[in-house]
Amino acid sequence: MENLATIEGHELENEYKAGNVVYRKAGLNDDESLKVLLRDVSMDSWVRLSTEHEPSYFDSTELFGNTATIIASDDDLEQSIIGMCSSVSMPVYINGQATDAGYLGELRVRPEYRHKFSIIRNGFKSVQILNEEHQLLPYWFTSIAKENTAARRLLEANLKDMPKYRPCGNNGKSGELVTAAIRSKLGKRSELLEQAQESDIPALAGFYQRQNACYQYAPVISANWLRELNGHNGLSIHDFWLLKENGKIKAAFAIWDQRNIKQSVVRGYRFPLNVLRTPYNIYARVFGRVPLPAVGDQVNYIFIAFLSVSDDVEKHTKAILQSAISQVKTRKARLAMIGLSAKNPIFDIVEGFSPETYLTCVESVTWPAQTEQVLDERPVQPEIAIL
Repeated sequence: MENLATIEGHELENEYKAGNVVYRKAGLNDDESLKVLLRDVSMDSWVRLSTEHEPSYFDSTELFGNTATIIASDDDLEQSIIGMCSSVSMPVYINGQATDAGYLGELRVRPEYRHKFSIIRNGFKSVQILNEEHQLLPYWFTSIAKENTAARRLLEANLKDMPKYRPCGNNGKSGELVTAAIRSKLGKRSELLEQAQESDIPALAGFYQRQNACYQYAPVISANWLRELNGHNGLSIHDFWLLKENGKIKAAFAIWDQRNIKQSVVRGYRFPLNVLRTPYNIYARVFGRVPLPAVGDQVNYIFIAFLSVSDDVEKHTKAILQSAISQVKTRKARLAMIGLSAKNPIFDIVEGFSPETYLTCVESVTWPAQTEQVLDERPVQPEIAIL
């Protein structure tokens, strides 16, 4: 990727102005404004969810990799910010090789500004101008709710001066990521698993290196990263659970409780669920489905993160999942949340727990100055707990 320090003659600086809109990097003084924007602007699908960051937005920006957040303000208004976008530099596997890639997330624009295409176009330009530490990343990607057709139609249109968004996977569902919400009461402890210790870190990192290289955008989990986990963001090495055979790790997962730093709140449902939520919940309780929270309620979940099972112990996958779900129940969360490629063989077992599912399309992003990514047929598997 060629150096983007200058775009249309703009030298790298602290802010970028286009018309009445000023784009700049967010700082600690913007904490409250960021939280208000994320609370007000929800993600659109069959359920509208707002992602909230209490007590501080910045407590959850360094979960994995390095985050820079760009905010947009209208000079003509006294109100808080009108839009934002975050970019995260993180180590992932692409075509089987470990590399640093950029993830574009938390793209939010207040509804009254969405008709102004220049705000979105210049917002992307500001990401390139202001994020100097991310300029040279060779690969970029993002995820968009499959049902968010308006956003996908705009971003996939390949418009002038915009980054090119292209859905990953030319092979059926290989570019889809499924987020599954499973009732925690379905958990069952298994004696097959043991809690990870500091002495397991080198072997655990090696296990993930072998397993995750089979997927696009799967995280590169290093021994150093595992050693640095201190529980501040809800995760430590003791939150990992392992299945071993003859002393070798054959399966692993982490129970990642982010409720103290990041929350999802229901802001609405599409028709017909917006009028049928109460009768649906009666049906859900009778037939073992996930009840739908009321509008305004926080979704009470914990992530089952970094789940991986080697081929030679696939027969234990159900017991592994049941044990992971039981850990979620022990921590008094109603739901276990897990994100898997639609092509991941574990997903067939997940479906047996009758989860509610949320589909996202993983897409490669190519900036105007870049050469488009060429991905092989490996299915996508980014970790939803870090997106």
